[in-house]
Amino acid sequence: MEYSVYDHVFQDYQYFNRQKEASLTVYQIKNETGMGELLCYDVFPGAQIIYNSLDMASCFQSVKTCPGFLQINHCREGCFEVELDGGMVGFIGEGDLAINDPYRQRIADSRLPLGRYNGITVLFELDYAQSSLEKLFPNAGIDLFQLRDKFCSGSEFFLLCARPEIEHIFSELYHVDQRIRETYMTLKVIELLLFLSLIKNEGRKCLNRFSRQVVDTTQSVCDYLLKNPYQKITVGEIAGKFNIAETNLRQCFKSIYGRPIGSFMRAECIRRSADLLRSHEELTVGQIALMVGYENQSKFAAAFRAVMGQTPLSYRHRMLCRNDELEQKYDV
Repeated sequence: MEYSVYDHVFQDYQYFNRQKEASLTVYQIKNETGMGELLCYDVFPGAQIIYNSLDMASCFQSVKTCPGFLQINHCREGCFEVELDGGMVGFIGEGDLAINDPYRQRIADSRLPLGRYNGITVLFELDYAQSSLEKLFPNAGIDLFQLRDKFCSGSEFFLLCARPEIEHIFSELYHVDQRIRETYMTLKVIELLLFLSLIKNEGRKCLNRFSRQVVDTTQSVCDYLLKNPYQKITVGEIAGKFNIAETNLRQCFKSIYGRPIGSFMRAECIRRSADLLRSHEELTVGQIALMVGYENQSKFAAAFRAVMGQTPLSYRHRMLCRNDELEQKYDV
């Protein structure tokens, strides 16, 4: 069976299933934490685009990596946790772009702290891909080896935080019409490489790193907040309760969960209030507002609209109408 770029760089990785048809290779992963699927499309010789869809806590396997590759990861949904040699931990969050040389920037472990990850990997086998680029786009001036050295000269992963240019490049790749996929992917890879060639040093940064203790404590804080969604407590008070530096807590929490603690708490509170609006018709909006910690109904309505995109009354009415339609459907 013909091997792909992915097989070349991650040798000996074990898959639950592997199938290849034309330019597409499908890898399926399965372990005690869940399942995942990778759709790997050959773009041009030496280059692949890989759609990662993982519903699991970890997909890590200790495998050999080879020199001569460049990997670019875009996170669409979820969070990818990377543990580097030495025990420090970093995160690739929603909208972020991470660039690494799998041989130089080796990882000791990886996890999916939210239990899911969806994203795209663009993978280059440098010698073959550079030769292909020079034939396909001789005047583009793209040098993959220079890009590799620019972003991956040391042992660090480099991170480009979410920004409109990155969203523009990748958002369209998630919705490609199959009839134009092959050509479209090639053009998008070139667009990505041209964008990266223009990035200055100030536009990139090392992956934020945290100790395992900080990460574990931050996840314990999240569990506590989910169990006490209506509690009025400041970030400083939470940090003191869990014996963690407030700055570390703020930074690590946002890295894992994609938003500041205050925003996370407000969204969770509104989500719980939506459940109450849907399941407890006997409660007024004002009563639910008080239950979730809002003394002022108008403030609750404004907060609800900011998160849910509609007022509490509109949401309740829409949910009740949907339930009535379902009942009528199954009563027929």
